[in-house]
Amino acid sequence: LLSDGGGEGDLRRAMWAGARECLAWPVQAARLAAVVRTVHEEQRRRRSTSFAEAADPQNMARIIAVSGAKGGVGKTTLAVNLALALLMETGQPTVLMDLYTQFGDVAMLLNLSPRRSLAELAARPAAVDGALLDDHFERHESGLRVLIGARSPAALDAISAPFLDRVLGLLKGSARFVVLDVPPILHPTTLHALSHATQVLLTANLYDLTTAKDTRLLLEAIEGRYVPREKLSVILNRVSRQNRLCVPDIEEALGRPAAAQVPNDGKIVPHSINQGAPFVLSQPHSAVAQSVRHLACQVAADGPRVPDAGAGRSGFWRRWAR
Repeated sequence: LLSDGGGEGDLRRAMWAGARECLAWPVQAARLAAVVRTVHEEQRRRRSTSFAEAADPQNMARIIAVSGAKGGVGKTTLAVNLALALLMETGQPTVLMDLYTQFGDVAMLLNLSPRRSLAELAARPAAVDGALLDDHFERHESGLRVLIGARSPAALDAISAPFLDRVLGLLKGSARFVVLDVPPILHPTTLHALSHATQVLLTANLYDLTTAKDTRLLLEAIEGRYVPREKLSVILNRVSRQNRLCVPDIEEALGRPAAAQVPNDGKIVPHSINQGAPFVLSQPHSAVAQSVRHLACQVAADGPRVPDAGAGRSGFWRRWAR
């Protein structure tokens, strides 16, 4: 656009019409030629195959947040095995990020001895770049890259939301999948992680009503305000015939069907935790490993698909919902 100072209205209309540059009239020929070359080069770049591939949503990093309403329901175990399963099933670069600044277990489950942590890196946020972040990865023998939250207990806000944004921005250029192990607390950083995730997997079990109650409350707290319903999935963990509660009751209490069920295995899972040998690697043909690998395939294909369900409260739930 060549403008003789027609005012803000003309500029706005030019922008809506697709103007790429605005020059004041009169303009020197050399300046005009330079701008034309720049605009032409930008248009050529946007039409290139490499630009189309980079801009394709299918090639952008997918952020999968694994969380839950309370500890002890298997969030970290699921996050670790899911990250490995994504790497195994797709062959795409995968990163596991531990957001626990206090008492995280990712390193133990992978038999890693971390040299550095996100909490330490966050202490100097201005210095963070791709090279420094790469130096903070722990490399698992499987090829999984791991970022540990903290090597010793740190403040809850040791990993801030702006710092998390910076790290995720850097990872988007080098990873296809980023799995976040998110603590069961409502905190600015955890809420930021959930709200910016491609998919949120909330883990629950069938052991007691407190898990159902707390999971329902968590859903009510984050659904819509922080996470769209279509991005939220409930994963039922440790499912067996011996559970005190049955799957339909929990689904009714939560107002939605479970996206996936991970069977209980009282031998393989504890052994894998104690040995630092995730079961998708050490026991790949077991039912529990197969269920997580199936979930990984769903996640890689744009998320678990579940039918919609009403959120009405039944007699089962009404006694605990106040």
